[in-house]
Amino acid sequence: MRMWVSLFLVSLSGRLSAQLYQYYPTSTYSAEIAMEEYSVHQVNIIPVGNPDFYMMAWRLVGNTCPTEWEFQLCDWATCFEGMPNTAIMDTIFSGGHGLLKPTVNPFTTPGSGQLTFWVFPEGEMDAYEELTFFFQTDVVGVNSVDSSKPYVYPNPANDFVNLNHFTLGQWHLKDVAGRSVQTIYLDRPEQRLDVSNLPAGFYSLVQGDQRIAFIHQ
Repeated sequence: MRMWVSLFLVSLSGRLSAQLYQYYPTSTYSAEIAMEEYSVHQVNIIPVGNPDFYMMAWRLVGNTCPTEWEFQLCDWATCFEGMPNTAIMDTIFSGGHGLLKPTVNPFTTPGSGQLTFWVFPEGEMDAYEELTFFFQTDVVGVNSVDSSKPYVYPNPANDFVNLNHFTLGQWHLKDVAGRSVQTIYLDRPEQRLDVSNLPAGFYSLVQGDQRIAFIHQ
C-alpha cells in the first residue's frame, strides 16, 4: 500500500511540475503606458502537446496597480467589465490558444504596478503556472503629447472621433479582440471618423506598428 501511495505522489508531483503552457511573447510581460490613454496588452497561452481540446481557467491573485487606474480584461473568448477574479475560458481546440488581454488607462495617476495571474487546467488550480503583467506610466501627460504623432479625440467617444496627424494610406479599425471591424483609407492627415454604429467597447486604429486606441461609449 505504501508503495502505491509513494508511486502516486511521485506521479502527481511530476504532473504538477511539467510545463503545461507556453506563453507568447513572455510569461513576464512589461510595458510603459501613456497617461490618459487606453492601451491594449496581450499574452497568448499555448497548451503544450497540442491536445485535441483543452479547458483552461485563470485566477487573478495579485494587483498592485494604483486604484485610480481603469482596467478591462479579455480572455478566450470573453471580454469582461472591469477585472474579475477568475473565469474559465471557452474550449480551446487543437492548434488554438488561450489569451489574457488587459486594457489599461492610468488617467492622471502616474505610477507602476503588477497584475499576477494563475493559469491552470479547469478544476486543477494546484497545477497553475504564473503569468504577470507589469505596467509603468511614462512621464508625458496628455497636455504635453508630441503633436506630430497621431492621436484621436474625444476619447472616450460617442458618435465620432477626430483623427489628427495620421499618416496617409490604409488603416484598420480593430476591436478589443483584435478582429478587423473596418478598413479606412486616409487621403489627408486630419479627418473625422463616424463610430456611431459601433457597439460600446475598446477599439484601435492600426497601421503597421502604429496603434492608436480609443473607447466608444
